Amino acid sequence: MPILQILQGPAYIAILKLWAVTFVPCCLGFVDPVAVFSTGYGLSCAAAGAVLLASASKTSLGLAAFAHCAGLVAYGMRLAIFLFWRQNFGYPEWRKRAANSPEARAKNVAIPVALCSLFYALLCSPALWASRAAVSGAMPTAASLAAIPTYAKVALGVQWFGLILEAIGDFNKAASKAANKDKPCMSGVYKFVRHPNYAGEILFWIGTFVAGVESMLVVGAWTVAPAALGLFGILSLMFRVTNRLDEKQSEKYSSDVDDYVAYVKRTKKLIPFVY
Repeated sequence: MPILQILQGPAYIAILKLWAVTFVPCCLGFVDPVAVFSTGYGLSCAAAGAVLLASASKTSLGLAAFAHCAGLVAYGMRLAIFLFWRQNFGYPEWRKRAANSPEARAKNVAIPVALCSLFYALLCSPALWASRAAVSGAMPTAASLAAIPTYAKVALGVQWFGLILEAIGDFNKAASKAANKDKPCMSGVYKFVRHPNYAGEILFWIGTFVAGVESMLVVGAWTVAPAALGLFGILSLMFRVTNRLDEKQSEKYSSDVDDYVAYVKRTKKLIPFVY
């Protein structure tokens, strides 16, 4: 398939091909507008990673680029499955709230489908450039963990740690709400920060970006700009969402002085003891 030749040819064509890959899952939005920023988001990330893995052998990619792309697949599939369960079985009220979002209420669904899929492509692009640099020989490929540069090991570790933290946070909250849907989740990893799932997502995308920086500079310095734009976008979104959640929860649970109010006082939003 021509689209699998994403690791060859001009770099500017490669990013357009990656956009085409993320566009396909987002087309679920034509059936269900909410899917554009829920299951379509997860499936777009998984599709991007899967296409990159399918475009080269593990040997030619090297261990670092392979882990980079595999992280996208694992992150995207886990998220898509969780979001599908949440909006259809776990929290039916979530769908009602999501239906009021600007994306879901857009008169022309093609616009959010195109823009969201482009955003997802930019987020995933560091793995694209890491893969291209490895396959082309522009970056040395490491066959073992010890051979991976220290910065890349740290960045990939952050990527995978973020993936796991977000998964644990989602599980903790789902279990807590199943036990008592009218109480806020304050157990598990929520003991340490109020929004560990969003902290995990932030860490995942920071790790994804940093792991590809050197490759981006090798492929072409211009590639840093779209990847940085994607990272800036997701960080801005995460901070806005957590601020809004804090406001909503404070309004909802403000009367619970002995429990929730005390919890807010002893915890931070995203980073323990810091923020």
